[in-house]
Parts: sequence; C-alpha cells; structure tokens
Amino acid sequence: MAILNIDVLDPSEVALAKVLVRNNLVREDAINDFINLKKNLLVSEKPLLGEILIGMKFITKADLDLFMTSHEKEHLDFVDFLRQKGFLTLEQRDLVVKKHQETGQNIATLLSEQQIMTKENYNKLFNNSVIALKLGEWLMVNNKVKKEELDMALAFRNVTTLENYLVNRHNVKKELLQKIRMKIGVE
Repeated sequence: MAILNIDVLDPSEVALAKVLVRNNLVREDAINDFINLKKNLLVSEKPLLGEILIGMKFITKADLDLFMTSHEKEHLDFVDFLRQKGFLTLEQRDLVVKKHQETGQNIATLLSEQQIMTKENYNKLFNNSVIALKLGEWLMVNNKVKKEELDMALAFRNVTTLENYLVNRHNVKKELLQKIRMKIGVE
C-alpha cells in the first residue's frame, strides 16, 4: 500500500483507510489527498477557499488571480486612506507599499511586521471602512461560481475527518462507511 504519512491520521482513520484501499472501494490517491489536507489543517487550521474551489474545478487559477488583483487594489487604496487620516506616516505608507510590491505579502501582515499596527486592528479598520466583497461573494457577483458550488466548497472547507472527506468528495457513501466501521470495530 502506498498511502503516505499515515501518522497524521488517528488510529480509526488508518484502519478505515486500509480496509477501503485493500477492497478497492477508494483509491490510494483519495486517501493521500486527505492526508495532505489534514497536514495543511494542522498548520493553518482551514484550507483556503480559493484552493478548494480550484481543486473542485469550479474556478481556475486565473479567476482567483483576477479576484486577488481586484482585492489588492482595494487594500492599497485603503493604505492611502489610512495615510490621509493620519494612521500612517508617509514613510510608513511608502515602506508598506514598496514591500508589498516586492514580496506580494498582504498589507495586514506587512503592517504587523513593521510594528505599525496589528493585523486585527488593520482588518477591523478595513472591514468597517471599505465595502469589499469576500472571495465567495465576488465569484458569485462575477458569475464565476453558482451558489450550490460555493456551498459545496464551504462545506468541504470544514471537513476534518477522513469519513467526511470521502463522503463530501463522493468517493464513498456514508452508509457503506458506517457498515465498514461497525465490521472492523472502529468508532
């Protein structure tokens, strides 16, 4: 069996994965995809919605890049607004914009790294001052995804167990997984 890094799975998930693969009910790559997702969850808590939508083939990388470009402009305009309102000096504004252009890092991170303002404060100011669409909203307004597709991706974003992953990705039916779990005696 070529399942990679089962150490991120709990014992019941390992047992279930082995039975599913051994009986050709699920392909190894589906298990490995979940393992990679779980590794990302352990690091970042939730996978990014854009990555999920691309993985489900609901949008393309170009769609995500178009949103990011639009979103980036709103943040750069907001940095200018913060400068005009006295939250930033001209030097701080220029430094943040320059670093953003060089590295592509988001504005909130740069402001925090430069100890100008915390990410939380920046995000609170931005969210209270700018009417900016979030990724899902932007994609729907621009007819890039349907509501059902966005709902599926958002549901997938909250998947944290092998069983939920396999059912959500339509690899196997929930009833079959329950029967297998009962048969092999795992919860």
